[in-house]
Amino acid sequence: DLTVREHLRFAATLHGLSGRASGQRIDDLLAGLGLADHAKVLATRISGGMRRRLTMAAALVHSPGLLVIEEPEAGLDPATKACVAETLNVESAGRTVVLITHDSLGLGALADRVAVLESGRLAHVGVRQPTVLPTSPAPAVRQMAGDAYPRPRQGAGPSGRSRGAAV
Repeated sequence: DLTVREHLRFAATLHGLSGRASGQRIDDLLAGLGLADHAKVLATRISGGMRRRLTMAAALVHSPGLLVIEEPEAGLDPATKACVAETLNVESAGRTVVLITHDSLGLGALADRVAVLESGRLAHVGVRQPTVLPTSPAPAVRQMAGDAYPRPRQGAGPSGRSRGAAV
């Protein structure tokens, strides 16, 4: 059994980090995600919401250039969601974060660019507009967004040349 801090130290070691720099990074993540008071507690003894925050801290400890997170806010109380949103906002500087969520009012509002999937197909891609879209099915999002999410051209890649069937 490992404590919360030991879990983060282990994650840092897996990515080749050690010493004072990793210790400071771990302290920053513990504080930022509201886990500092639980650093010496066994991870098996913390709540589910704290475990989700610990998982996020472990993913962030080595400052990855690309971070892919799916539904990080699922099952969290509003205060914890706010803590996670603030951490993601701070940590996203200088890196690419792919955030997969159904919550356009919550963490989805942090996005610079948005892709909307409808029935497993790319329905809209665009720059996030300053207004927050309501949580709703994709057809309503399309209606509310207007030109904010232009429909991708069928079969065209980023260069405009056809790459076969659209995904």
